[in-house]
Amino acid sequence: MLVLLKSLWRDSTGFVLSSELILIATIVILSMIVGLSEVSLAINAELNDVANGFGAVNQSWSGNGSQSGMPGNTNPTNIPEIGGTPSMPEQ
Repeated sequence: MLVLLKSLWRDSTGFVLSSELILIATIVILSMIVGLSEVSLAINAELNDVANGFGAVNQSWSGNGSQSGMPGNTNPTNIPEIGGTPSMPEQ
């Protein structure tokens, strides 16, 4: 076991490869952090624009509304009551 550890300690064939991989991984991770930060800022700006659009909607419009059913109908939705028929206007 001691001979194996000494041979691994003296072996340097994988040193360059592992150093390159660490450098590449560091560059990739830093690039991902910057990219995700920019994506986060862009999403936040877009959601802010959507919120401003909703806030700019004019909510002051009003109307008198409408009535459904026939004149003189006490059930304006014209839906039959339980066990009954729709009320019809008197003639």
